[in-house]
This record gives sequence, structure tokens and C-alpha cells, in this order.
Amino acid sequence: MAYIPFQTDTTEYTPESALSCGTLFADLNKPFLGGKCI
Repeated sequence: MAYIPFQTDTTEYTPESALSCGTLFADLNKPFLGGKCI
């Protein structure tokens, strides 16, 4: 059994932006920025 707190911030993209970003929710938009590990 797991406890998952209710998410209060529901900032959503417009449908067009969501298709472009790959997610409906702004908090989940974490684009990959490839780089060298230090």
C-alpha cells in the first residue's frame, strides 16, 4: 500500500501546447538536456 498526496497545482497546457510538449501538465514538462557528467 502506498500513500500518494493529492496534487493541488493543476496548471495545464492548451491542447496544442500539450501535443508539442508531450504532456498536459506544466509540472511534468522536464525536457532532456543532454550533457556531460562531471
